[in-house]
Amino acid sequence: GYYQISHGLFLGGSASGNTFIYLYKNGTNYAQLTRVPNNNSVNQFFSPSCLVYCNGTTDYLEIYTYQSSGGSLNVGGASSDTMWFSGFF
Repeated sequence: GYYQISHGLFLGGSASGNTFIYLYKNGTNYAQLTRVPNNNSVNQFFSPSCLVYCNGTTDYLEIYTYQSSGGSLNVGGASSDTMWFSGFF
């Protein structure tokens, strides 16, 4: 059936470049969930979502994040609500 997939990610720090969040299904890129320019911003939070069909037995999903600045950013934060991955049928 169809699943609503949601993701939350906090990036702390300052960097130029872009942040990309991808949803992978069964090891293959399924959707680019977001592309956001960092523009030297500090402390950004992303919360993309996507509707995806899964067979309920063998399909699996993964989230990948890429930031293109070449600089270091902190992932997550002090509380657990700054990074999450969820889905519902």
